[in-house]
Amino acid sequence: MVNYWLIFGIVLIILEVVIPGMVVSFVGLGALTVALLLYLQVIEALHIQILIFFSISIFYCFTLRLLVIRLYPSDTERKNVDNELSNINKCVKVIEEIPVGGNGRIELEGCGWIAKTLHNEKIITGEMVRIIKQENITFIVEKIKKNQEL
Repeated sequence: MVNYWLIFGIVLIILEVVIPGMVVSFVGLGALTVALLLYLQVIEALHIQILIFFSISIFYCFTLRLLVIRLYPSDTERKNVDNELSNINKCVKVIEEIPVGGNGRIELEGCGWIAKTLHNEKIITGEMVRIIKQENITFIVEKIKKNQEL
């Protein structure tokens, strides 16, 4: 029975090359642990082997995986999904009047977005505004003065 656990463990560790994620190798390590315990004659019954296999595999996945991830961090770059920072200072057109203290709409990259003014001023449809910040899905804008650059 030792040979089955040993072969199963080695196959799973080799499969880690094909199926990355640091999970399959730790399940394989669990199978190798069961093979070692069988070899040392610590366990014998099949149901105990399976119980130890599942328990130790879960233990390895939650402990060793976190340790490996911490020691070898991923080189993938996390991007800002919301694009909040990339929209700041963009000049956009008002497509629905923004009343004093109320909400209107601006067009950003072909889509209409809720907008309100920074200085509680009325901005009519067609005027150009600059995005100052974003609060959730609402853009805070200010009117572009005629002498300001776009």
